[in-house]
Amino acid sequence: QVKIIVALLIVFISGSILLIYMGVNFEDKDNANIVRKKFEKKLVNRYTSFETIGKNLNLSYPQDMVISNNDIYVVDSRNNRVLKIDDKGNLIKQLGGEGTGNGEFKNPIGITVDNNNDIYVADSGNNRVEVFDNSGKYIREVKVDDLSDKYNESISHIEVDNIGNIFLSIFSKDGSGKDVMVIKSNGRTNRIVNKMIGVLGKLDNRIFFATEYEVVKEKKSLSLQSGISNIIELTTGKILNKTDLPYSYTAKSITSYDGYLYLFSGSYKTIDKFDSNGSYIESVYQADINNDGLGFMTMDKSGNIYIVDYINNVIYKVSKNK
Repeated sequence: QVKIIVALLIVFISGSILLIYMGVNFEDKDNANIVRKKFEKKLVNRYTSFETIGKNLNLSYPQDMVISNNDIYVVDSRNNRVLKIDDKGNLIKQLGGEGTGNGEFKNPIGITVDNNNDIYVADSGNNRVEVFDNSGKYIREVKVDDLSDKYNESISHIEVDNIGNIFLSIFSKDGSGKDVMVIKSNGRTNRIVNKMIGVLGKLDNRIFFATEYEVVKEKKSLSLQSGISNIIELTTGKILNKTDLPYSYTAKSITSYDGYLYLFSGSYKTIDKFDSNGSYIESVYQADINNDGLGFMTMDKSGNIYIVDYINNVIYKVSKNK
């Protein structure tokens, strides 16, 4: 990981082309011939009301969120718990606590819900997925055994399809990037996407992966490609479709509502609407704050958006115009 940082700093000093990632400017000489897809925003401001909720939840590094039966489930990562809250940020129930036992967590990150409204939590520190019913009762665990000790891999984001296949993004703590692993309903595993950083989302029964950047191995060091971002549709065995996102888009979250995909751009601080083929339609909201802590989001049945701020440890509700 140190090698990556040093390599990026050296390139930053000597290069001539800017690469923006996570709000930081890097320089990239090797990819100077890449055609950059500009972001020609069509901002329509379908959301104007912005409020902070969950101030009294004492969150610590909140990560992913999901909505099930109108309740919001928030992964409170450093507190090793999942909180069930209402749309005003009031606590309904707490799941978990630090540990390795049933229903306990160690650095949980991702969360999703299946067709039965069961809750799936990516329990990163314990290398497993834990499943709860909608009341918060523990059901079972799914061990993630196919992880590399050599590259110090762990799980992060999660989605599940209609027949119980679990999709996991795999994070390599040495900085070598992520893969997408599928744990099929028969227990077999498969890896689809290699050496890409990104997030998982679902539209109906279709699984999507939105990339932040790609990791490229050059001799003995690692470097980032020049801000190339994609929306990728996945099955359990292969990539179905790949659509380019604007250059240096930095997808921090992907969710769906009313038949469309919605992405949050970490670079542009916009919430953007895409069709089911990954084509850009419009930008529905432009965040007024320049905060790199804005990350995962989810949407309720009315189209209101909830987005976590893992730096200020709060949740923002962005209400749809009536």
